[in-house]
Amino acid sequence: MNIPAPRFIVDKIFPEGLTILAGKAKTGKSYLMYNTILDVISGGLVLGEFKSEQCEILFLGLEDTLRRLKHRAIQLSDDIPKGIHITCKWDIGSEGRKDLEQYLDKHPNIGMVVVDTLSKVRGWEKTNKNSYQKDYDTIDAWAQIARERKISIVMVHHLNKNQENQDPLDYVNGTSGLTAACDNVMILTKTNNNKKCDYFLYIRGNDTEEQDIALSFDNGLWSYVGDATLLKGTDKQNDFLLSFEDDEEITNQKVMDRLECTNTNAKAIINRSHDNDLIKRVSRGIYKKKV
Repeated sequence: MNIPAPRFIVDKIFPEGLTILAGKAKTGKSYLMYNTILDVISGGLVLGEFKSEQCEILFLGLEDTLRRLKHRAIQLSDDIPKGIHITCKWDIGSEGRKDLEQYLDKHPNIGMVVVDTLSKVRGWEKTNKNSYQKDYDTIDAWAQIARERKISIVMVHHLNKNQENQDPLDYVNGTSGLTAACDNVMILTKTNNNKKCDYFLYIRGNDTEEQDIALSFDNGLWSYVGDATLLKGTDKQNDFLLSFEDDEEITNQKVMDRLECTNTNAKAIINRSHDNDLIKRVSRGIYKKKV
């Protein structure tokens, strides 16, 4: 049986199906998606790193006004480019999904739909279903549209206040029904005084490899920095990881020489990196980066 590979609107991060992008309020999620939209419209590299398939995009900016969206477009480009369909109003629940089906029928070149935000389109009909099932059904209904049409639907959402759980998917506001029904989840979190990047974007999905990428955010512009696993931790630890090639042997003396630190500090950096599963021991006193 010949089963085609999934379509990726943006290589490695936005496949066909439904993606939930969750982050705290005022962290630039809308800017992140607008950066993505501009790059996809032109068929360019998203975040300066990931290849995209050029297509038209429907952007439901439901927490914005056209004036703010126009300002954002001018800030990042000269104007709203051709191929972006923008609206600030959309029906909720089943009516909203019906409207989407009709709109996609009229505009078959749309390959991505961005919904900003999920709470603005979900229905609140009274039902006997529990919270999990209501969340699951909300996402599943939109996801079915994306899967059947082989397009990417991205729903911007929020994180809950409790982020002490070990599984990042538990950070998404709502029940686990949301993440169970979608195809791809992205968790955007701000770094703590990291000098090399501003945010980490954790990605896990059915058709995407689990990954954690580091991003910078400056004056509305989002950019790819690198592998977040190499940038998490103290500045000394970050400098240490970046100073070695992927297959290079790491020794105490090399760390002392490259970071200009004491033997005690070098040992501490190596031990901490090993405890954090960033490097592996290959023999006594010799390590390599995990890649």
